[in-house]
Amino acid sequence: THYDRAGYGKLGFRSDFGPTSMVEVRQAIMYTINRPEFAQTFTGGYGAVVHGPYYTGYSAYQAVKDEIILNQYAYSADSAITVLEEAGWIYNDKGQEFVKGTDAVRYKKLSGYELSVDNLKFATVDGKYKTLKINGEYYMPLAFNWYGTQPNNVTDQLITAWQANPNATTEIGMYITSTSCD
Repeated sequence: THYDRAGYGKLGFRSDFGPTSMVEVRQAIMYTINRPEFAQTFTGGYGAVVHGPYYTGYSAYQAVKDEIILNQYAYSADSAITVLEEAGWIYNDKGQEFVKGTDAVRYKKLSGYELSVDNLKFATVDGKYKTLKINGEYYMPLAFNWYGTQPNNVTDQLITAWQANPNATTEIGMYITSTSCD
């Protein structure tokens, strides 16, 4: 039996410290996932992407659609890079200019509220990347820890669509480490 059903899934972030505490990083992440393809694959062709808490066909959204701007984040490594560079993710692990194709991961020089204790001790679970102190300045890597559940086909799809995706990693200079649990 097939029937229409409203369902909703989202990729959530713990955004109180680390790179994901910065809105531009979360935006760049959204640019690196082909969301329509992901939704179609996950739902077997029966789902669609929403760009906020409401489906665009929902009557409550239709009533106010001219007053609301939904960020659609079209799949684009170039858009991700632009957002990151405008936000200061322009350094390498030596505090010099990030060079695509030469440097593995982008870094940002921390300042102001970004200099929190948690950000200063930020590191990936595997220990490969961490906030560095260079000439008295702190630089945070564009790297983060992602946790998924197993067995779960969403986790499997995210590994393929995101963690193993060159648009999210080598193309923009991001490092993603994942841990799965039941």
